[in-house]
Amino acid sequence: MGVRLAKIDDPIDAFAVHGAAGAWGTIACALFDMGAGVDQYNGWSGFMCVMSDGKCRTGAAGDGIVANILEVVTIALWVAACSAVIFTPLRLAGFLRASDQVQEEGYDATKHSPSKAYAGEVADGHGGEVVSC
Repeated sequence: MGVRLAKIDDPIDAFAVHGAAGAWGTIACALFDMGAGVDQYNGWSGFMCVMSDGKCRTGAAGDGIVANILEVVTIALWVAACSAVIFTPLRLAGFLRASDQVQEEGYDATKHSPSKAYAGEVADGHGGEVVSC
């Protein structure tokens, strides 16, 4: 389900960068683990395969992939639960929505004083004084 279909406002694509890329990175670690063979797995063992009775254990790669997928699912559920605890009361109280006027004018213009931020002022390097360009 996409972010837009879920009606989540994500103007800087934080979910795509941190959520999707983080999930892919976690799963890719297991998918591309370079064990001693295709069916062997390094995991936390560094450059050594997962050992069982002094030999490289076979079938561990599938276990590693499943473990990493479960890790991604668990993290997603944890984040969803914590976000619901924080954002549901804020939403019900009306604190998560900007007024129509602010949305029309934009947050920069109404809340962040762009006249000061973008006026072309620079420090002159002499005691921190600010001079106009």
